[in-house]
Amino acid sequence: MERPPGFLCKKYTIIFLTLLSIIIALSTFVTVVVSDDELAKKVHEQHPEIPVEYAKRTLIIVTSVMCSIAIAFSFIGMFGALQESYALSVIYLTLTFIDFMTTMTMTDFRLFFWINVTVHVIVLFILASFIMDLRNLMKRQHSINPLDSVE
Repeated sequence: MERPPGFLCKKYTIIFLTLLSIIIALSTFVTVVVSDDELAKKVHEQHPEIPVEYAKRTLIIVTSVMCSIAIAFSFIGMFGALQESYALSVIYLTLTFIDFMTTMTMTDFRLFFWINVTVHVIVLFILASFIMDLRNLMKRQHSINPLDSVE
């Protein structure tokens, strides 16, 4: 079946961006684990009521959970693009939109914020376009073979 123009570009862009997200999540986890003593001491300096060991443990747990979630989301998007799966791509779009809304409500307005927002918007547009292409492909495929049966 002939794909719309730019379909493969969108597909491989999504795959690249999800792989990049996985690499960033893994490097964030490694960075926090390596520098957990320094980070825990900074937390203790800012909030003396929080013991260093508690801060260290909390940092590692929170970072592990957040990085695991980011990696899981990215795998959903990557497999959705690799398999050209409409359902996985829609799930990834929904998760990315929720992440975008969370970022908008929880981040202060600094340079990193604007970079993050810009990346989210670009990813959302690419995903939406990719999903529309997948939907059109599904419609064309069903119109060609409407009486296909499962044997």
